[in-house]
Amino acid sequence: MTQKQQLAVLLLILGAIAAWRVATYAPPRVAQMKYVSGRVPASGAQREGAPLKVRLERMGKMPPPVPTDVRNIFAPLKSLEPPPPPPPAVEVEEMPPPPQVEAPSPEALALAAAQKALGEITYIGFLDRGAGKRTGLFSKSGQVAAGGKGEPLFERFRVHEISGASAIVEDAATHAQVTLQIAEKK
Repeated sequence: MTQKQQLAVLLLILGAIAAWRVATYAPPRVAQMKYVSGRVPASGAQREGAPLKVRLERMGKMPPPVPTDVRNIFAPLKSLEPPPPPPPAVEVEEMPPPPQVEAPSPEALALAAAQKALGEITYIGFLDRGAGKRTGLFSKSGQVAAGGKGEPLFERFRVHEISGASAIVEDAATHAQVTLQIAEKK
């Protein structure tokens, strides 16, 4: 059933309900008023012209005394006691100031930066040119460079020593060294 058909059925049902309510409408029932304006209704034994009966014997009596063993049912179950006094103040010893940490020296910062940069270099392999001359292949951040013993590498480093399984690379400024193992195929 489409949405238009559903709407049409709904409107048809609502129209049928409205027509039924209009067809079966009955006005509200109204009861006759018994009170006639200007007259005061007489109650019980009192009729028009009859004197009022006042019981004077009840006016002189005092109410009975309130018993002493009566409990107040609205009183709280537990009586509220004053809070306990605060504990005595404890003397707190002053803490010594924290030790002063010295800032690292510029040399130490440069050495740490060099160690980090040296850690990014990978030793790929070497080329033996004979007569003890070896050239190593190194990579750093996607760049590949070749260098022999004492030659510059990536403009900042220098190859200190090359062997078949490892190479020692040195930072030219700080002389920090790192030993690199030959990288294995993955």
